[in-house]
Amino acid sequence: MKAEFKKIEGLPDHIIKLLQEREVVPDCTKFFITDVVKLRQQLFKDHEDTWDEKKEDYTKEKPKEIDELAVIIEEFIKENLYYLDVDFVLESLTKLGQAPNLLYDDNGHFACTGCGFQSVPEDLDEPGDIKSSFFVEKKEWKNTIREAIAHYLED
Repeated sequence: MKAEFKKIEGLPDHIIKLLQEREVVPDCTKFFITDVVKLRQQLFKDHEDTWDEKKEDYTKEKPKEIDELAVIIEEFIKENLYYLDVDFVLESLTKLGQAPNLLYDDNGHFACTGCGFQSVPEDLDEPGDIKSSFFVEKKEWKNTIREAIAHYLED
């Protein structure tokens, strides 16, 4: 399996080893991204579980792989954007801690931006009413949702 991962350009050896240990299969981009997102989420949860209330600090350092996997996932999304469903792309980006907001201008144009403000929902476990405000530059408005997401990923 290691030879298969070597085909994925730019993956460091320690990331390849981590993916192999978790039996992530590099055969299909969508499933690969999903598996790597799950792996990253598990590493993040494992780190969060080391929080010590008394010390008000983590008992273990945050694994560098958490951030490295986020970069790898985003690169795979960029490279395969035109083959992936846009909802899958947006949902995957949110699992990396990003906040892509898809907007429509009522004039046939779309923008995807992370520049904005919103109120904090009262109940964090359930959807609620929020106020949102976004700043979108003219160059961010695109003719298709996919083009808008591509622009978001370029910034």
